[in-house]
Amino acid sequence: MAEESFPGWDWEDPEGLSATMDAFTARLAHCETLEPVAGTLPVTGQDFLALGVTGVEFAAFKTRHPSGLGTDLVGLRTDSAVTEPGRLYRAASTGPAARATLRNWI
Repeated sequence: MAEESFPGWDWEDPEGLSATMDAFTARLAHCETLEPVAGTLPVTGQDFLALGVTGVEFAAFKTRHPSGLGTDLVGLRTDSAVTEPGRLYRAASTGPAARATLRNWI
């Protein structure tokens, strides 16, 4: 079953699989723009609403909800930047595989 879901992955080669996973994650977490949001991190519901955020989605750095905040341990990246822990970003992606506006808070 794993072979069908992940063709070409060698589950018995941990070093090779690690490199494959890193490349896979980098592609999956790619977006076109990352814009740091100025100010302190939101703490209260009012803080989130002031930023236009109406919900938080955990373990999902990409969310389809246009007012949702996607959070994940994996940082988003562009061709020239990567998110940093403790900062709030607005991120966007376009193209056939893109979802609505993406937001990432790590």
